Amino acid sequence: MIEKSCSLLSCLTSLSTGDFWYLVGLIHPASRKIMPVKNIYFKIGNDKNKPIIDAYTDKNKNINIVVSEDVFFDKVYNDWQWFIKQFRRILNHELVHRHQYNRVDFSRIKPRYQNLSNPEQYLSNKHEIMAYANNIVNDLMRKEGTPEKVLKLLQRPTMGMTKDIDRYFINFELGSKVINQLYKYMYEYLTKWE
Repeated sequence: MIEKSCSLLSCLTSLSTGDFWYLVGLIHPASRKIMPVKNIYFKIGNDKNKPIIDAYTDKNKNINIVVSEDVFFDKVYNDWQWFIKQFRRILNHELVHRHQYNRVDFSRIKPRYQNLSNPEQYLSNKHEIMAYANNIVNDLMRKEGTPEKVLKLLQRPTMGMTKDIDRYFINFELGSKVINQLYKYMYEYLTKWE
């Protein structure tokens, strides 16, 4: 694993082996092959309260993860599984954005900081709905194991199913346009698992 004596950035940069990608579990839904991901950058931020401050895909399709060095390094050192889970979730989310940017002119997409202070506005953005739907499906597939079990679970959604679906249930009513879009994309992603 990671030795505490190495610098954060050099340790994270060295995590590009196939074993790491298998551990993280980034496996293509259709081919079931490990998906190594290139152009991931860790940057140091100043928030001493959060290990991971931000994550975003820039106009060059690089995935950037901004961390608070001391807090993040202590968290990784003391809880490796936390790091694997968070890293997997961030990459799954940002890979959806990277795919979106391949299909849409980047300049037409609203700046990423536009809505962060307004959760309803941020979560109702189509690009975010798609990315969070992907996260929800991946989380539920890890818990439930089969698309059939996930579909059954989604027929009676409840708080606590995943962190991301809770964010949507807190900010939107069942049957709202945003929740309906979220479900549409969850079903689309889920069919890729079959």
